[in-house]
Amino acid sequence: MKKFLSFALIAIIALMSVLMTACNTNGVGSSLGNNGNRVERPKDDTVYSERELVDDELPEMKFGGREFHIIARDSGLGSQQETGVGLEQIEDVLSNTIYARNKEVEERFNVNITATYSTSPCDDVKKTVRAGLPTYDLCIDQVIKTCTTATDGTFYAVDELEYVNLDKPWYIKSATDAISVAGKSFFIAGDMLLTIYRFTYCVFFNADIGKKYPEVEDLYTVVEEGRWTIDYMSELVKKFYYDINGNGEKDPEDQFGLASDWHSSIHTYNYSFDNPIMRLDEDGIPQVAYNTPKTVAIVEKLYELFRENKGTFAGTWGVTGGSIHDNRAFLWNGRFESTEGHRSDDFEFGMIPYPKYDEMQERYYTMADGNHSIMAVPITADAEFASIIIEALNAGSYKKVIPAYYENELKLKGARGDERAAEMIELISSGLSFDFGFVYGGIGQLLMEMISNGNSNFASEYDKNESAAIKQYNSVIEKYLDMV
Repeated sequence: MKKFLSFALIAIIALMSVLMTACNTNGVGSSLGNNGNRVERPKDDTVYSERELVDDELPEMKFGGREFHIIARDSGLGSQQETGVGLEQIEDVLSNTIYARNKEVEERFNVNITATYSTSPCDDVKKTVRAGLPTYDLCIDQVIKTCTTATDGTFYAVDELEYVNLDKPWYIKSATDAISVAGKSFFIAGDMLLTIYRFTYCVFFNADIGKKYPEVEDLYTVVEEGRWTIDYMSELVKKFYYDINGNGEKDPEDQFGLASDWHSSIHTYNYSFDNPIMRLDEDGIPQVAYNTPKTVAIVEKLYELFRENKGTFAGTWGVTGGSIHDNRAFLWNGRFESTEGHRSDDFEFGMIPYPKYDEMQERYYTMADGNHSIMAVPITADAEFASIIIEALNAGSYKKVIPAYYENELKLKGARGDERAAEMIELISSGLSFDFGFVYGGIGQLLMEMISNGNSNFASEYDKNESAAIKQYNSVIEKYLDMV
């Protein structure tokens, strides 16, 4: 009990300290313009206090020391920070906050939260389900693997979990809605899952390089006014190319306006432009909605940015790292967790959303890398018991863990206390997008493959892949409908 109290106190003190000392070095207001994802941030230490007031509406039950058994990926500290199990000896604010969350839930409901870490949680769950064993109460695994497993009846439908309330702010309801058929879904995206946030894509900028170009507008202001679009970005990138070594050729030793990998960083643009592969029809059935003039235009714009724009340096994973860390890239695509790699860099940096398609687009969107986690409940578990503990853990994460992650891991360690960067973190997170067409294969990787291979002929590539993709999607949809 003393350890629990000390950890909780450490977390609270650290959070209050960060909130009270955060500085607004750029002298801007606290809200975004009408064309952005509006985010209001109070300028005092009550910024997260309203979260504590949201009632989880759970019954006050005691379970006599019953075990709540989670199976999760064997990914070291990252997995432990999702389950909250195994953090006793980890002395940092975030881990202590997660540990305290678990202890609060254990004491409130008289349960014992345990975890098994596996190289393939879904496969292990399938074995226990086939044997009729109630071994696990919650499965946390990679989203694509979990979605594939769900089609054979391994997990409860979310609407069968009485106390999981997707209308509560600790869930990303849009994820469950998007990965559903006729209103039936088997997955929960909640605030327990830090990988969703860690793997969220954003655009970083080097503030020190930006100061050398007085004609370049303040990017935070451009975002706030809703003018941060792909066309704006492409023109901006051109301005920052500089032939540092003077050899008259574009090479990795030069300065660039944009550094990026060829992989999910590119695919994210598809979602930032509000252009998912599949959309739900009026009956809640996912339908392919990708072969459109807008997609053709997106391919052309991205081909120009990544293949023809002299200011862009792109390649496979790790190739562009030198230009970023050596202070030779103004913009680069990355994930929230990328801030960890910049803590020792000697330049100031900021974070902004991926660009919109055009100024008519109402808000900024992004995606989380496909390696993030998702939750599902094995069909052999006690649905009432599991749903109560899952709800409590995600509510606790919303109230304490996510603030600790934003304020300590991102804002303090990553964005170095910049208040405007903190606003952008919330803005970016609020635009997370999910797509049935991405997690279930088909043409989920088409855009990324085209740009990385230097191909801009969307019509031809789509025609080659359409039949097989639709067959794949329909097969999955039919399996869902059989379980409705």
